Amino acid sequence: MKHIFVLFIVFFSLNSHAKLFSNSYVSFELPAKWDCQSEATEWICRSEQKSDAQTAIIILTAKEVGPTDSLQHYDAYLKQLKSIPGPGGKPIPSQLKGVKTRKINDHDWIDGLQLGSEISTYYTRYLATTKQSIAVLVTFSAHKKVYTKFSNDFFKAILSLKVNAPNKIGTGLAPIRPGSESLGAPIGGAFPGDMLVDEGLEYPDEQGGASGMKEKIFGLGIILIAVGLYFFLKQRKKKQ
Repeated sequence: MKHIFVLFIVFFSLNSHAKLFSNSYVSFELPAKWDCQSEATEWICRSEQKSDAQTAIIILTAKEVGPTDSLQHYDAYLKQLKSIPGPGGKPIPSQLKGVKTRKINDHDWIDGLQLGSEISTYYTRYLATTKQSIAVLVTFSAHKKVYTKFSNDFFKAILSLKVNAPNKIGTGLAPIRPGSESLGAPIGGAFPGDMLVDEGLEYPDEQGGASGMKEKIFGLGIILIAVGLYFFLKQRKKKQ
């Protein structure tokens, strides 16, 4: 029975392994099979699996602290509805789901969630903070049809957030925005083009998609075979 228990642990831990992403100003646990690339002043993190890469994204950006950079300002800003162009150019307002101050690793962040704030069909969760001379924004976005699929990975990443801000802006820091810019500037422009197309995109279901479900069923089948074999050998040993 001990061996079967080990099989259960191995199987259910295969998809839960995460790796640490770290640049010169922030670090967090990146979901398994995700990768981050630097694009100008943003870091774009996406899954290595094409279907997931089209439906979820993590974007990091930072800037020098300016006059509008404070937790109070971020709280007020994230409580405002945004609008993006809809059909015919008519603006579509976002939907506010909540804003709160969250302490993560002994540091305060403003945590906000909106639907349609960057792309109309995407939920975006905003984590913003300042530390010393650096202001940091990390956003977690996923299509509304599959947001719950990624919510657990996003939550783990958020709980692992750490700011690695230096006392002064130096040459060793990754590219950041100047203090005159706003940290709350729209990040939708950083979304890759294949995420902007909604029609014709085949979305996996909320539990991980058809392929993910097949893998889980296959793995569960292996475990059931192992259990059956264990009891078969046990009964045979008793008869001997």
